Amino acid sequence: MRRWPSVIVTVWCLLGSSQAAQGAHYALPPHAAGAVKRLVEIKTPLVESDGESVQLSATIEQDRIALVGDDAAGIRRLAVTLVHPDNAPRRALLLGSVALDERPGPAPAALVAMLSARITASGVSLPWITIEEAPSEGAVVSPRIRHDWTAIDRLLSDGALKRARAALSSQAPPDDVLGAAEYAIRLRLAGAPAEAARIASGREAERAGFEVMALKVALGAKVRMDAVLASIPPERSCDAAQLIGLYVSDGDAMAALRVAEVILTADPACGEAAYRATEANLRLGRLVEAEALLAGVPPQIGGSLDVLRARVYLLTERGEHAAARLIQVRMTLRRALGRGFIGAARMSLRWLQGRVAAQVDWWREAFEAHAEEGREARDGRWCPSVSGLPCLMFIPGGAFSMGAQASAVNEASYDATAAADEGPVRLVNISAMYAMQAEVDTRSYAECVRRGGCSLDEVETQGGYFNYGQPLRGDHPINGVTWGGAARYCAWMGARLPTEAEWEYLARGPDGRRFPWGAEPPQCDAAGSQSAPQGCPVDGTRVPGILRTPSALGLDAMGDGVWEWVADWYGPYDAAQVRDPEGPVGGSDRVQRGGAFSSDDPLERRAAYRASMPPQTKASDVGFRCVKSATP
Repeated sequence: MRRWPSVIVTVWCLLGSSQAAQGAHYALPPHAAGAVKRLVEIKTPLVESDGESVQLSATIEQDRIALVGDDAAGIRRLAVTLVHPDNAPRRALLLGSVALDERPGPAPAALVAMLSARITASGVSLPWITIEEAPSEGAVVSPRIRHDWTAIDRLLSDGALKRARAALSSQAPPDDVLGAAEYAIRLRLAGAPAEAARIASGREAERAGFEVMALKVALGAKVRMDAVLASIPPERSCDAAQLIGLYVSDGDAMAALRVAEVILTADPACGEAAYRATEANLRLGRLVEAEALLAGVPPQIGGSLDVLRARVYLLTERGEHAAARLIQVRMTLRRALGRGFIGAARMSLRWLQGRVAAQVDWWREAFEAHAEEGREARDGRWCPSVSGLPCLMFIPGGAFSMGAQASAVNEASYDATAAADEGPVRLVNISAMYAMQAEVDTRSYAECVRRGGCSLDEVETQGGYFNYGQPLRGDHPINGVTWGGAARYCAWMGARLPTEAEWEYLARGPDGRRFPWGAEPPQCDAAGSQSAPQGCPVDGTRVPGILRTPSALGLDAMGDGVWEWVADWYGPYDAAQVRDPEGPVGGSDRVQRGGAFSSDDPLERRAAYRASMPPQTKASDVGFRCVKSATP
């Protein structure tokens, strides 16, 4: 028992020295001045009980706010500092997102109480920035500003764009160029491109080349990769590591890897580049490459927080959650030991508060989503529970003549160009359903991959005509998806692929249109295809809305975007099936409908035309849309 006092003293000393060596460094950028003014109502004097006014003034230093108050005679009556709670001395007064330290000078209790009341009532949260955790001996020090976008990125990934915009608007844009680029790209992804352009404009003058490139990437401009790579200075390559993150955020993982390769070649000890390259590899499903990259990091950065984060990411993707948790515990202990006993306690409390808040937010969003789904259903739509995905239109059931035939001119669905497999023609009854107005877009499919509902193995990622992972193609229809990948996506969102009969009903409607838009073959202003008679200059997918081809029931791109997988195996029609018919129980090919930008023959866009491919095919002109049976 005699040893316990010495053990306690030793541990306390270790914690204290660790805190001095590895404490987090929080700084305030110059643009925090407005927030400081609102925090303390700096224009309004503090009035003492005898009526004496004390005028406040503040100076923003790198990691603290020096706050002073002078009376009318110029005598200093108050002098305190505000710092981040994690950097506060043990006796500081905690007031929300700041800690008030009374030690620098005079601090009468009455004035401190009035000032504290103002800070508490203001509700202002200062834009503190974690600059760097003081490294252990031998680690590489980076002078760059490190902004924390974790909360906003989580909102973006969950599809909560309105909340992401509100969160971004509540904080001032970073003053540094790369920080402004990161801010701007998140504004653009959150659906505020005009505001993003305003934030990024005018910052290019007298800036490093890679900073100018970062601003262009953030705004979605087309930038040649050779120009981006040439802008990275070999002697400061790690300073450009945020470029990798910008490309990752924009969904262009291949471009991110090219930038990472240049940076890591020039500076193998750039931990942030190693982390971002790991993230890009994993987004492309390249586990082997990610493992090789982390295996080759120099020993001096093997224990850095960036590399540890990358290892957690990799282990999680491989399903080795226990090993990932061990590294997370190691990282947490490092942070806790670096902040002393009280700092560790605060850290634990904030973690618990965060978990409780996250659970409350989850329940609130689930309730709102349920209420919204019910409302949308009553309004003629069905909305998936996954936020950010488009709602499906209500399509009433009906009867139509399915198929086409070229033998009897005076009989139903005569079409001189009909193929033999488009018959026999029969009157089919289709039940009510909900259907996507447009084909599934690339951004939605990428979200399914990110959340684990879809697999990268079922979509082509090589670039070129394939949209997955390509910049500026998030709104284009996803292509290069296997039949299994399409079916898996629809199931993930709570829907399914349409049957062949349902697809044809959605395209031609009860009035039996020859093409989804009417009786005439496609023209440039309708289908926008290179197969149209005038020879239209279209070579690849396009954004929905450009192609003005609504079907009989109001759906877009049913005869112009990409071929669409349907649920059925390819085979002859069963003439006996006249209500919600389904295809054969097996086969070698799955049916595709609708034609595509690549169709050489405009007649392939006829509503009755049938095409088929093996279900494992990944073609640049094949995508899909989903439907859901309506509740009786």
